[in-house]
Amino acid sequence: MSDYVDDPDFKLFKLHGSTDWGHPVAIDREGVGIPEGLESRLITAAPDLAPRPTFDFFRVREDVFVDDTTARIPAIAIPVASKSAFECPKDHVALLTRLLPEVTAILIIGWRAGEAHFLALLKAVPRHVPVTIVSSNIERARETTKPLMDVVGLSSFHIRPDPESGRIVSPGFQGLIQSSWATKRVDYARA
Repeated sequence: MSDYVDDPDFKLFKLHGSTDWGHPVAIDREGVGIPEGLESRLITAAPDLAPRPTFDFFRVREDVFVDDTTARIPAIAIPVASKSAFECPKDHVALLTRLLPEVTAILIIGWRAGEAHFLALLKAVPRHVPVTIVSSNIERARETTKPLMDVVGLSSFHIRPDPESGRIVSPGFQGLIQSSWATKRVDYARA
């Protein structure tokens, strides 16, 4: 998991978890017979499970079972405004918190800026930092800018529906990857 945050130039913080991250949980595999049976039981029992706070990589269909007494459940969080915990390794959150005052640019992909606890952390970011928002449309991107301006206080934030501006890229992630914004950043990273 450290590969996500070890690069000296770019770090990827997956605060809501990942489809290929898992938490080990204690199970009773006896009588289940096939993996699909256990998966259904894990889904049904989800509210009562006590996942261990560790994270590891797994392929959902192939790596559900660790052994006869342990399975993995996906480490995915549903983003809600009242949530106060992240679904990623604690050392990732600690590093992010430490690095926020040094941030020079922010790239937001599909986030609506609704989680109060993360907005509070973002207050450590310098106010002049340029923000690029990748969203399905301009209206949703504008919705994201409001809490970033009102709660976080990003003062140099501007809404421009122009991929060349580096402020709002639309439509979606594909639009970002195909834009000159991405080309300039890839060229910078290679330099």
